[in-house]
Amino acid sequence: MPNVQIGDKWLLDRHIVFCGDTSSNKFINFLSSDAALAIVIPSSNWNHDYSTNKARIVAVVLEEDQIYNFCLHFCIHQKIPFRFQFLLGKLYVAVFSHQLISRPRKPEIEGIEGIVAYLVNQYTDWGNSVIAPFLGHGEILITCERMGRICVAGDSNPQIVSRALVRWQNWTQKQVRLARTYIQ
Repeated sequence: MPNVQIGDKWLLDRHIVFCGDTSSNKFINFLSSDAALAIVIPSSNWNHDYSTNKARIVAVVLEEDQIYNFCLHFCIHQKIPFRFQFLLGKLYVAVFSHQLISRPRKPEIEGIEGIVAYLVNQYTDWGNSVIAPFLGHGEILITCERMGRICVAGDSNPQIVSRALVRWQNWTQKQVRLARTYIQ
């Protein structure tokens, strides 16, 4: 298991995984300004408004009971238009986009991995970048690997980063590489 520390930047072929505050300039500087998609899962310490400037489409995935509080902040303060929403089980997905996009049919999928695969397939093409400021169990990272997209992801929890790195290594049979360590 990789020894992950706060400030580490890991290279996984063409993907980048950062361990640290994904609202910091250290993470934001890894991002291109033309990512096709940002998939964000809000938390109590939401500071990821930059995603609306870095990605053409922002998909927000929430549990039902988080919708009201998140919309109070994100929906009111953003300059990226809300396009549509759908509810899949207990997960709410809101899609914002700088460009007009057609509302797709409600997908027949379940769980976060199904939602991630659907969003990546629907809104990106091979070689596009996807921003993931929260790693979760590495769903976005693995989906991007599987579908030929480039993932720039991060998390402030070294254990979560380590688990995602191991999951990627097990899935690809490749090794991760520490790019360099930053001093906090």
